Amino acid sequence: MTAARPPLYEVLRVDPSVTQLELKRAYRRKQHSAHPDTGGSAEQFHAVQAAWAIRGSRVGALSTTAHSKRK
Repeated sequence: MTAARPPLYEVLRVDPSVTQLELKRAYRRKQHSAHPDTGGSAEQFHAVQAAWAIRGSRVGALSTTAHSKRK
């Protein structure tokens, strides 16, 4: 059984109204602090990676849709 993936904003502890730059910075900070080599847990690290992967798929889908509408 696969655990439900937590939303990106909850995992990174940011407001949904942040800019893309602030979101990226929050991700990098959380990724570093959650990494097992820097004292974090593997579960935290994987949650951050999963949340960012969801964000990436949404951004990719949006950019693909925007690009296809330009034609």
